[in-house]
Amino acid sequence: MPLRRKPPALPHSKASTARWAARWTAVGIIAVAAALLTALPPVTAPSTTPPAAPAPTLTSTPVVHRYADCPKATTTVHTGDELRAAVDQAGPGTVIKMAAGTYRGQVNVHVTGTAANPIWVCGPRDAVITLGSVQNNHGILIKNSAHLVIAGMTVTNGLKGISVISSTNVTIADTRIDNIGYEGIHLRAFTTDSTVVGNTISNTGLREARYGEGIYIGTSENNWCAQTDCGPDHTDGTLLLDNHISLTGAQPIEVKEGTSNGIIRGNVIDGAKAMSAAEEWIKVKGNDWIIEANRGSNSPRHGFAVNGSVAGWGLRNTFVDNTGIVNAGGYAFFIYETGSKGSSYTNVSCSNSVTRAADGFSNIACTRPRLLVFQQRATAPCDVFWCAR
Repeated sequence: MPLRRKPPALPHSKASTARWAARWTAVGIIAVAAALLTALPPVTAPSTTPPAAPAPTLTSTPVVHRYADCPKATTTVHTGDELRAAVDQAGPGTVIKMAAGTYRGQVNVHVTGTAANPIWVCGPRDAVITLGSVQNNHGILIKNSAHLVIAGMTVTNGLKGISVISSTNVTIADTRIDNIGYEGIHLRAFTTDSTVVGNTISNTGLREARYGEGIYIGTSENNWCAQTDCGPDHTDGTLLLDNHISLTGAQPIEVKEGTSNGIIRGNVIDGAKAMSAAEEWIKVKGNDWIIEANRGSNSPRHGFAVNGSVAGWGLRNTFVDNTGIVNAGGYAFFIYETGSKGSSYTNVSCSNSVTRAADGFSNIACTRPRLLVFQQRATAPCDVFWCAR
């Protein structure tokens, strides 16, 4: 809580006034510092080595489901028809295991599990869902679902790989997405608290490169009226973790305006011989994303980018501990702001190590950690955390 004590009346001379103002400013600073320090653990003697910029962390550690965690099957399937029938009958605790083989045709999923008993659809990489052409249909289309895990299998030869619409707590884990007309994995339409982890994605945008993102989160403002009642698509709380992405037509990862409070961590991206309709490995247009410990190589222009072209979006994003080699003429970190420099409150930590960008490290100054402080953000106060600006 801010201090509210009212100082006594100040003397009338200018010199006295200045001295009293300075005294009460110092008192306020000391009191705030004391309040903060009482909440901190004991501090050891300072090191002569500058501290590394600490990464912001989640307030709680979510459970991340992986293919290796797939439980014992309640049903095993061998064909596309058997898979679709099993999905239609699935309920909390159902575990559908795909045998190795070819599964032809789009798989539509509309199921509801629970946190304690999610629904699993698991298959090895040689369980292959194929549409036969990059011109039409999704490999897997998930709508209005909850507490669902899709893990392990290959999805190929479709217009889109895996799409998740109006769902919550959906995990896409350890799949192989390849040879896709548009984007590889797409979460949109108010899909929340979902995870895309450990997937290998390549050869997207084969029908049209500009729609060929590897992972695409949210909906463009241009499509809000068509898809989200003319308002932002709050596909929020998404985790994008440890994916390997290459040979995409557009950005390997793009998160759109309207999305918030996600984490992009540990992804490995290669832009070589790819990205004909993109300029950066990861493009962030949403708010309050953490982009941490990703590794990129070979980009057409920039490494990482924020785009604040839509009013109220592209704000308060943090880049920390990312590495890579751009091998191009842009910036390692390019922050596009419509207002004055710094108006997006973007934090590009000096802990990032991204090189061979001809224009330089960033078009804004990198930031180093300071004391643990309370930070008043542009819209609302944040919790206590390491503030780097």
